[in-house]
Amino acid sequence: REISRIYAASVQGSAKGILLGVEFSPRETIKVKVEVAKDQWEEQVFEVAENARIRRDRLSASLRDLVPGDAVELELKNNKVTEIYAEKVELETEGRIVAITLSYNPAITIVDEKGQEATYKIASDARIRRDRVRISVNDLKVDDYVYLTVEGQVVVDMKVEERITKS
Repeated sequence: REISRIYAASVQGSAKGILLGVEFSPRETIKVKVEVAKDQWEEQVFEVAENARIRRDRLSASLRDLVPGDAVELELKNNKVTEIYAEKVELETEGRIVAITLSYNPAITIVDEKGQEATYKIASDARIRRDRVRISVNDLKVDDYVYLTVEGQVVVDMKVEERITKS
């Protein structure tokens, strides 16, 4: 018995979801929260092909330009991502700071008017202002009231007020 012929086909597909993160080592991969059924989400990790085409907000981009929270559409070939189309997801929110994390990746936790708690990382180039004057993350205080512009899950703009709020 010998093999006389082998037929191979490439498997193509696509996926849509919310970007959770990018890893660069040992292989370039992206983690995406994918809707697998109506209102059912699953985290999936995809390997990114070496020559993958990446676009963010219709412009050519690299993996380093992608931000957790971006809405992504992926084209797959043989289980590797060959194309990534990402769109930034921007939201505005406000609330009282209940926790501040000062680290290499600073973050704040706020409680909004409905009592919902949310934690956001702060972009290294975020614009932070108190009374129209630029301040740094180190100048923030627990109980400050903030108005945030968030891209994905990262604060890009913050207006800070001292305000008496009901706990």
